[in-house]
Amino acid sequence: MKKYAVIAALLALLTALAACGVQTLPTDEDDVPPVEGISQPEEDGQTVTKVIYVPMWMQDYSVVYYDADLNRTVEKGGDLTEEEINSREDIDPALMYGDVLAEPNTKVEYDLHGFIQNIYYMLSYAYQVLQQQDYQCIASEKFEHIDDLFAAILAKGVSRQLKQGLYREYVSRSETRSVLRGKLDLPQTIKTRIQHKPQVACTFDELSEDNLYNQILKTTLHVLLRDKNVSTERKVELKKALLFLDTVSALLPSQIPWKQLHYQRSNQNYEMLLNLCYFVLHDMLQTTENGSYKMTAFSDERMAKLYERFILEYYRQNHPYLTEVKAAQVKWDLVGEHDAAMLRFLPAMQTDIFLRFREKVLILDAKYYSQTLQQQFNKETLHSANLYQIYTYVKNQDAAHTGNVSGLLVYAKTQEAITPDCLFNFGGNQIGAHTLDLNQDFRQITAQLDGIAQQFFGKHPL
Repeated sequence: MKKYAVIAALLALLTALAACGVQTLPTDEDDVPPVEGISQPEEDGQTVTKVIYVPMWMQDYSVVYYDADLNRTVEKGGDLTEEEINSREDIDPALMYGDVLAEPNTKVEYDLHGFIQNIYYMLSYAYQVLQQQDYQCIASEKFEHIDDLFAAILAKGVSRQLKQGLYREYVSRSETRSVLRGKLDLPQTIKTRIQHKPQVACTFDELSEDNLYNQILKTTLHVLLRDKNVSTERKVELKKALLFLDTVSALLPSQIPWKQLHYQRSNQNYEMLLNLCYFVLHDMLQTTENGSYKMTAFSDERMAKLYERFILEYYRQNHPYLTEVKAAQVKWDLVGEHDAAMLRFLPAMQTDIFLRFREKVLILDAKYYSQTLQQQFNKETLHSANLYQIYTYVKNQDAAHTGNVSGLLVYAKTQEAITPDCLFNFGGNQIGAHTLDLNQDFRQITAQLDGIAQQFFGKHPL
């Protein structure tokens, strides 16, 4: 009877969770750990322990246990210490995640699987080459670490580039030869003749694979090979690719001249690969004491640019009825004549996403912050600068005061208790803020973006 009572209680618990949008796990033990809100009972002797997987926003994978008296311990957390766990507002001794109360004998796994997969989808919109067939297998994989995802993309990308041929450009060489090639290096030739060598020193340009573009690729692959979070299977793929880069030199990551990179028709395939290399080498790289590498979370700056480009490219690819989809500049609504020397003091009004359908315009400003709201006098409000910025864009774009121009701040959702979702009418123009949750299923993310377009432009076939 006791056993049936436990089963009945467990079923009641699962039913209650299902009512809150929580799903039960598949029974296949080989399945990848689930994401937010999915729970699974685990039998530990005579005690039944509930497991909850939730995405920890931009943090390392960790596991937290609550005992029968709600005392909490961290079993594994990567570089996340107990002090760091305690300092986070979204990980509370009484609240496991959001409004979910901690319960006795509960194991909480803060998991990034869903979020990392969404980063891949965002990258696939930002860089359309990832939508090609070569990369389709990556979309179905589950990654525990962002560096493993990048290693998978780079392994496929470099392999694909090797089949097409590595980019080559003219590189200056200096050699001492028996026959002149290129220009004579007179000072060096004199030194050679003093040594009684029948040779001349010369400098010449040679078409070579050993250039900055391939050097960055090789350097990044070397770094990922030393990264403990990259899987063994992925490292085998990286080593295979490196075999074909033996004539290419490696660089020091800190000394790579990123500003010298320029893309043209002959090397445009490198843009996506080298942007990922920049993520790895510039933003995410740290060296551990033993000389190996590990990666930190995305910097807000890099993630903000990816977030902005993803939204722009999503509308460009999935809303063909729009007559304009671009990152346009808004002109200042100036009256009368103005000296050109004075106009240069006005800052450019560069929008993130500018959408137009016939006479209607929607200006989106993508915001990716660790905190979406500011607090003044114990009151949480939208960031003043963000609101003033979108207001200025809308009012100057709608110089004729038609009311056909609207503006929306699109914030990436954080773990704050309050998230903005509001719309106001400022002198006939709709201006507001919306929160986009990147931790949910990607189809729900795109549904929210579709809903924004539908709200301002009406329903159209996609």
